[in-house]
Amino acid sequence: MGHVISTVQSVPYYAQWASAHLVEGMVTGRIPASEDPAWADYGATTTTNHLNFAAARYKT
Repeated sequence: MGHVISTVQSVPYYAQWASAHLVEGMVTGRIPASEDPAWADYGATTTTNHLNFAAARYKT
């Protein structure tokens, strides 16, 4: 087997969560997704639209 070469590269990361500080609470169900104050920042036009999109990612 040949030599293994490791490299570290910076990879841009964009979270799917509008309010990063609320993620744990939303994932664990302590905070309803409807209480995310930044829901409109992700392109939703209404909270219902946001919840339909977000339902697959966290508890509502």
